[in-house]
Amino acid sequence: MEKGDGDETCEMPENPYDIYDSPGTIQDAHSYGARVRLSELEKGTVIETQENSDPPPEEQTWWSKEELLEHLKDNPFGADGDDDISSFRDKIDSGRMTCLQEEGVWKRTIRQSTGLGVVEKCAVLFHYNAYLEGTDEPFDSSVLRGKPFLNRMDQGFMIPGLYIGLMSMKEGEKAEILIAPPYGFGELGCPPRIPGDSYLLYIVEVLKIFPEGSIQDYDLMTAEELAKIPFEKIMDECNRQRISGNTYFKNDKHREAGNKYQKAITFLEKYFYKSSEQQKQGHDLLGKLYPNMAAVYLKLRKPRSAMVVCRKAINLDPKNLKALYNYGRAKYQNGNYDEAKEYYDKCIEIQPNNISVIEQLRKIEKKKQEDEIASRELYEKIGRKFF
Repeated sequence: MEKGDGDETCEMPENPYDIYDSPGTIQDAHSYGARVRLSELEKGTVIETQENSDPPPEEQTWWSKEELLEHLKDNPFGADGDDDISSFRDKIDSGRMTCLQEEGVWKRTIRQSTGLGVVEKCAVLFHYNAYLEGTDEPFDSSVLRGKPFLNRMDQGFMIPGLYIGLMSMKEGEKAEILIAPPYGFGELGCPPRIPGDSYLLYIVEVLKIFPEGSIQDYDLMTAEELAKIPFEKIMDECNRQRISGNTYFKNDKHREAGNKYQKAITFLEKYFYKSSEQQKQGHDLLGKLYPNMAAVYLKLRKPRSAMVVCRKAINLDPKNLKALYNYGRAKYQNGNYDEAKEYYDKCIEIQPNNISVIEQLRKIEKKKQEDEIASRELYEKIGRKFF
């Protein structure tokens, strides 16, 4: 099979910080719940869900006591050299915290960094633990959820004090951010977890900063903001993700490659095209990304998932050679040899002298012969036992 510029194969990311979702899950869950009544569920309402061969693990909002104790053992409060945690005022008066906002926000750097600085028009991926005064258990923690938080700084999805603190940080930096009530949850708080007039302490680690114009930045934009971005620029960024994935794959970093492909696929699948020409360009790029993602799943020994993305490519173009080829590989890996042959035969119709496809057809014939011999020997053995 011709490899072109590396668009034949791929696998998913080992770096946990390179996997994330935009912070919209809770809102989506509430809007979904509003559409389903308990009375309907009692009568046996059928709920349709999108086909997803590999659904992400359900996000855990709360954690068990055992998980919490284990987390505190590995990440004790004050483990970065600050042993006195009884009073937030003591932290301020100690002189070790820098005032970022008068009588409102203070910061102590735990780990310095010379990386890229946070700016208003960027997306930031960060981990945090959030504490109330006098407690050693976080009231909120992305670390315990096992999922860093992704936020675009100009979208206003966080309390003012945390925003001010993050705006003073750099990629790779870790810091304590102490927040007074007016810059936190105010007089009312957020019952039952956060009482009114509460001081808050966030321990924040900035994992990655995505500059304006990156695909992560686009993914967090509103429809109105996206409409202002030239389509060519968006396509360039999605194509850059594909090429980056190809490089990872050639170096046997299959998980990282798959992550790059999936970012571009997810974005292009939900992008609103303004013309048939734009849609054609988007679909052409998806026609390259889907077979690559299928190869990722094949490396992961997930043939059914590979079939799902191959079907998407074939729906766009029934003569997508790489999609048909990888569909055949997925069928073979799943033990469906006759069905695999059907897809390889379709490849031969498109490209009769394709060496990779011919080799796969030989493998199928050999496998079927081996199975036939094994089956005959088994029946002969059973026959000798009875006669």
